[in-house]
Amino acid sequence: MTRRHGVDRVAEVGGQHIRMLYELGRWTSGHHATAVHRDQPVRPPGRPAPSRQRPAKGWDALTETERRVVDLVAEGLIYREVGERMFISRCTVETHIAHVFAKLGVSNRRELEAAYAEREASMARSG
Repeated sequence: MTRRHGVDRVAEVGGQHIRMLYELGRWTSGHHATAVHRDQPVRPPGRPAPSRQRPAKGWDALTETERRVVDLVAEGLIYREVGERMFISRCTVETHIAHVFAKLGVSNRRELEAAYAEREASMARSG
C-alpha cells in the first residue's frame, strides 16, 4: 500500500479491510502510520457503538482469550507460565485476569478458582 496525497486508502486484502491512517505534519521519529484491521469500516464520530454480542457480566461475557487464560490459571499455572503457553506477556495475562475478575465479580485468584470449580461441577451435573 502506498500513501496517496495523505488521503486514507482502503484496500481489501484476504477479505479484510485495511485502513491506513496517516497523520500529516506529525512525523516524529520514523513513519507514523497505523493499520486498523476490522470486519467493518471505522465508525464515524458521534455514531453509537453496535450492541454487544456478549453479556457484560458472567461466564458468557468472557472472550475466548479470557476463557483460555482462566483454564490455564485453573490448572495451577502462574501468570508467567500462562503467558509462555499463550505467547503473550505476563502483563497481558494480568490485564486479561483483571477483565475476568470484573466480569465474574471476583477479587482474587482463590475466588476465581472457586468460581471455576463451581462452574465445572454444575456443567458436569447438567450435561
